Amino acid sequence: MKCTNCGFEQQEGKFCGQCGAPLSVGDQEAVKVDATNESTSQGHGEQAAGAEASQSAPVSDVKDNEVLDKVKQVTKTYGTYYVKYLKRPSRIFSEKVDFKHGLISMAIIVILMALSVALLIRNFMQPYEGFGGMFSDSSYNVGPSFFAMFGYALVFLVICMAIIVFLIYVVNQFFGTAYTFKEMSSVYGAHLVPAITVTGVAFILILLKSNTFGSYLLFTGFGLVVWLFPLYLISSLLSRRTRNIDPLYGYLIYIVLTAIAFIIFALILVDSTFGRILDQIGYY
Repeated sequence: MKCTNCGFEQQEGKFCGQCGAPLSVGDQEAVKVDATNESTSQGHGEQAAGAEASQSAPVSDVKDNEVLDKVKQVTKTYGTYYVKYLKRPSRIFSEKVDFKHGLISMAIIVILMALSVALLIRNFMQPYEGFGGMFSDSSYNVGPSFFAMFGYALVFLVICMAIIVFLIYVVNQFFGTAYTFKEMSSVYGAHLVPAITVTGVAFILILLKSNTFGSYLLFTGFGLVVWLFPLYLISSLLSRRTRNIDPLYGYLIYIVLTAIAFIIFALILVDSTFGRILDQIGYY
């Protein structure tokens, strides 16, 4: 505080230490205000420093944690979905459409099948390693690469499933229930859960180089995905609500359209790069 009589400054007291004049109450309050402002400014400085420290933390770590939490949540909910429709796939007809999990089912089975095909071809094309590998050259690769086969198998399976879902949707729109394309994809995805199980076992067997049993299960899973399950779906959907035509004829129309679509698709494949890959595999 500062004496108004002589200008002497001191920290505390009711009288000036130099001239003895009484110090006013206003001077004391001014000192308190200055002290309060000083402590407040220090507090704001500490808060600002803390905010700068938090902002200086890596943003990538926060984003990684958020992504990891989302992956865990999706995995957990899909696990519940998988168990439920493994027990009763037809429950999807009477429940709310679950497009996200149906799409995940389609993605899982496509990836599993593509990996299984690529592994199976790699197992069959490995160099001969008789007599303890004395006559084999590990640097010699036979046939197309693993990633090439995986990519072609993936595209092939995606196109096959797209044809199936589209034809079921079209036939059902004209002759059965008025499901949207999104709803039809959800119904199809829920019925793929048993096929995912079969294909998963096939993948494990092929990974363990049990090629014979693995290939049998792989072909079984493929037949379920592109033939048996779609036939069940179209017959079930047409029987639930028929439009303008008997379900039997709608069923036959679906079979004819599917046969035509896959014949055209096969002819396109023969003339494409995929056909040349198949010829290369046959050569080896």
